[in-house]
Amino acid sequence: MSKHTLSEDSTIYHYTLLYRFTRKHPFFWLYSVCLLLWAFADAVYSGTDGLIQLAASLVIVTAAHAAIVLPLTRLARGSVPRLWKWTAAYPLVGYLPAGLVPIKQWDRANHHRLLIGFVLVALLYVWLPLPWLANAAAAHYFLLLPQLVYVGKCVRLYAGGMLKVTERDISFYKN
Repeated sequence: MSKHTLSEDSTIYHYTLLYRFTRKHPFFWLYSVCLLLWAFADAVYSGTDGLIQLAASLVIVTAAHAAIVLPLTRLARGSVPRLWKWTAAYPLVGYLPAGLVPIKQWDRANHHRLLIGFVLVALLYVWLPLPWLANAAAAHYFLLLPQLVYVGKCVRLYAGGMLKVTERDISFYKN
């Protein structure tokens, strides 16, 4: 049996789990109902075209969010790009942290997405028909809302923590 020893240069990290958001959280169910109501309203208002607009808006906005965050993960000081990946852990969908990421980094990425997405929707106002524009704006805020809520709750608990998104939950750690 081999004996494991630590060298003098080793760094030991200690994280304490502060909170874990699971899919049983009431916000998850409320969010799901809102998505169904949105799809129903689109189907009633525009028929099949409304559902196509909804699906296209969700895909295009998710890609736009990734295009905004990808350079941030490459250029930000202290950022490690491999800690971010495509995630489909509903209600969190898109290019999200897969490893332990500082809460401030994720918060900064969310604020960049919120502001740049708002500006893009405002610029497209001239060229997009109203139903497409409404779906794009709603998809933008719909995809960001859970991230902003979770980050906001975590920052209230402890401002200097670390977040990790998995398929089953979002874990918030104190370092």
